[in-house]
Amino acid sequence: MIDPTQAIAFSLASTSGAYALLVGSGISRSAGIPTGWDITLELVKKLALLNGHTPAKPEDWYRETYKKAPDYAELLELVTQTPTERQQLLRSYWEASDAERERGLKQPTTAHRRIADLVSLGTIKVIITTNFDRLLETALADVGIVPTVISTVDQIKGAMPLIHCKCCVIKVHGDYLDTRIRNTPAELEKYEPELDRLLDRVFDEFGLISCGWSADWDVALSAAIDRAPSRRFAMYWATRGTVGDRGQALIAARAGTVVPIKNADQFFEEVYASVKALHEFAKPHPISKEIALANLKQYVASSNYAVQLEDLVLGEAEKAERVVRDYAFPMKGGPTPDADSFTKRIHAYAAATETITAMAAIGGYWATPNHKTLWRRALEIVYIAPDDNGSYHAWVGAAHYPAMILFYSVGVAAVSAENYALLAELFSAEAERANRTLTAVEVLPPICAFEDNHGPTQFLNGYLKRRLAMNEYLRDQLRALFKRIHPQDKAYNRAFDKFEMLVSLAFLWRAKRTEANFWTPPGLWFMHDENRNSIHADIAKSLSEEKENSPYASGIFSDDWADASNRLVLLKEQAPTRFGGLFF
Repeated sequence: MIDPTQAIAFSLASTSGAYALLVGSGISRSAGIPTGWDITLELVKKLALLNGHTPAKPEDWYRETYKKAPDYAELLELVTQTPTERQQLLRSYWEASDAERERGLKQPTTAHRRIADLVSLGTIKVIITTNFDRLLETALADVGIVPTVISTVDQIKGAMPLIHCKCCVIKVHGDYLDTRIRNTPAELEKYEPELDRLLDRVFDEFGLISCGWSADWDVALSAAIDRAPSRRFAMYWATRGTVGDRGQALIAARAGTVVPIKNADQFFEEVYASVKALHEFAKPHPISKEIALANLKQYVASSNYAVQLEDLVLGEAEKAERVVRDYAFPMKGGPTPDADSFTKRIHAYAAATETITAMAAIGGYWATPNHKTLWRRALEIVYIAPDDNGSYHAWVGAAHYPAMILFYSVGVAAVSAENYALLAELFSAEAERANRTLTAVEVLPPICAFEDNHGPTQFLNGYLKRRLAMNEYLRDQLRALFKRIHPQDKAYNRAFDKFEMLVSLAFLWRAKRTEANFWTPPGLWFMHDENRNSIHADIAKSLSEEKENSPYASGIFSDDWADASNRLVLLKEQAPTRFGGLFF
């Protein structure tokens, strides 16, 4: 059987605005607002004091003196003569003194705050309360909601219809600043016809969630619930202990559900958290790249949105993976690769990953240390190990494109932000190939994915016969995403070249390549003398001067600065010989 608190959350989330809250003194208990019994005991103490007694158990003294149990309403009638006197006597119980305010007393509780949050979500529109205090109104104001408050018959006449109210608070016993508050049995036994009609509408048209209300004293309010003809929505009765006879009768009459709770604060905290989670779950996936990017910028800016950021990024990665996996991209038995079919397939892959790629450029650039594993996981989700057996080499290589462009987008962003911890994490992402678990730097460089670049140089329209056709294509495709980061092409090209040089260096380390078996995927950096020399010099300087503190010696292409320096020298010495024939 479903937990009743979860049932309430489902009811609220699925039928927004269809439930009314009925709350009593129990929701204000933790604020230091006394209940009727608390006030009763306090009045008994004062009465005993006036009679020359200071009893340890005031209720026992009252029974012995008056031959009956102390009664809140009777005591008020006994010690005051008019409603105005009662209001003045009682207001000190609800208004916070300076000392109480400093201690956080008589201020909105967690229960009041979460009720206000539920109203803000649109799940609650009507609140009935027997409380005189204004803690609910304060909590609502703090989230920017000014409720329609009804505490007198006059206010009923001028109130907006409930359907048009953002929130309506019905204070059936009045407001503590109004002398017409209801306290005595006579006052609680019968309501004015106007209030009865309003309550009849509420209890007929809305479901009901009660918390902190016992029903024991409120004859007129109980009668209003009992006579409601409708049972279209459920009734939930949240209680800390045993429900009294009157409450049990109401629950039975409306086929209600008793919800045992520890206290009102925890109850409304749990209800709000569950409703909010259901609202988040029900949200449609971002329908456009622009919406996704707007959400990403908001979530990246604050650690308070860590969960939302993860859901957004990994959700978009999963969406891209599903599109790529489910799309008709046969590895074998399909069309023989040619310029038109190959280019069309690359463009289709690009369209499927357009949003996650754009998100990666922003998210990678602004990534904090807490985000580095997020982008590695996104890459591992998008990567799909292609079936090499009997497949066209061009199609196998093309199947790497979704992960490849995501790898490049995050990588160039990380280089641009000098976020080398993110880069090291990205390089270590796992990728399956031919039943082997490799790393991203061993699988996703274009010349690795396309097996000696077979495919793009032959079939990619606009890049035919170029030795590093896919590298150039990736550079050109990503340029627009980095326009704000690098307004000038020269700076962007250098960041791109640096990323590819670090990939070449990382491959040497991950694939355990030495001078004897030197090979590493080339990048466009090799063709750009100025960038190649300056990038190489910058890395060498960092390793020489910072040694073990150099960011390049922290898992990018070695964990040791001396080893990293040796690999850098190896690349500089061997690349011209090994790569020369590729370009000339």
